[in-house]
Amino acid sequence: MVIRDPQTPANDYLIHAILVTIFCCWPLGIVAIIKALNVRSLNDRGDYASAQQASKEAKNWSIGTLIAGIVTECVALVVVIVYVVVAAVVVGTATATIDKANDNFNNNFDNNFNNNFDNNFDNNFDNYFDNYF
Repeated sequence: MVIRDPQTPANDYLIHAILVTIFCCWPLGIVAIIKALNVRSLNDRGDYASAQQASKEAKNWSIGTLIAGIVTECVALVVVIVYVVVAAVVVGTATATIDKANDNFNNNFDNNFNNNFDNNFDNNFDNYFDNYF
């Protein structure tokens, strides 16, 4: 009869793999979950040496998924900030252009209206009095 020393099972990092799958990057997280489940399977068969190696792989996939998720979120944040800044500049420029055009229109309209009204009123008033008085 062969007596083996009881060995401790390798950590499967399944909880880590599930969390990074949900919160970080699901495509890589699925690989981490598969690796973690492989560790469980090897532990159940008693192949602790292979389970230790698979545990390192599961841990590395979980860490890689976490890093990929953080990098993705940072890139997305930078893209959103750039988008908001560019949109603000475009809206500000458009608003300034519209305000300038509106001011020009109002000034031209006021000047033309006042000049035409004054000239027409004076001419018509003079003609009215000349014709009737």
